[in-house]
Amino acid sequence: ASDGGLTTFSKNNASLFAGGDTKLASYMGVDTSQLESYFTWATGKDIDSDSGGPTTMRKDVMGDPLHSKPLAINFGSKSSPDLRVLVGTNAGFLHMFKDAGDTVTESWAFMPYELLPNIRELKANVPTGVHSVYGLDSSPVSYVKTGASGVEKAWVFVGMRRGGKSYYAFDVTTPDSPRFMWKIDSNSAGMAELAQTWSEPVVTHIPGWPTGNTDPSKAKPVLIFGAGYSPSTKDGAAVGMNDSEGRGVYIV
Repeated sequence: ASDGGLTTFSKNNASLFAGGDTKLASYMGVDTSQLESYFTWATGKDIDSDSGGPTTMRKDVMGDPLHSKPLAINFGSKSSPDLRVLVGTNAGFLHMFKDAGDTVTESWAFMPYELLPNIRELKANVPTGVHSVYGLDSSPVSYVKTGASGVEKAWVFVGMRRGGKSYYAFDVTTPDSPRFMWKIDSNSAGMAELAQTWSEPVVTHIPGWPTGNTDPSKAKPVLIFGAGYSPSTKDGAAVGMNDSEGRGVYIV
């Protein structure tokens, strides 16, 4: 949304972003008539009637968090905790769960538009003997600022590892109302050599930022991460060739 609020995961919203059903179907590699069913399936509904029918939830809704280490943030206090856990999966979602001790419920989940083409292959679920579909397969990291009243600011950052070449940032200060902050990829200014985002960002402060600041207590937070992994020169026929991406360290 224009204010940074996340929009509902639906065919209609994706179609608006794509510029119409025809463009969305072409982007996802499916027929226009199949769009609704693919989005319904991605939300977890058993549209193929494996066990209960199209209005029930499947048992295999959550994708594998292969390389995504869960991140826990307490938005409450020690005596009255509000524990949330964030984790990415290769189904393409970043999930936030609420841990109430005896129960765990999902607060929300986010899927980036760039991973929508994966839905077709995930739904087909053809055995290949290898892990072939990757999504938000990196560990989220956080910047949390606390004060006398508890959490004053909570930002979360996540890369994609083999799932893509982007980093995403969210303001989760109000955990049930996340806000999209930004996306960085190789099209972003100064980021032309950003490759697959395997590097987990380090959140820190640099006393000289903002420019001219010399007071460490007033330093703004920054992210430091490597420029990533270039599979074209590591995984295939081009092994040993010089890299044209993934060759540096970025400070954002």
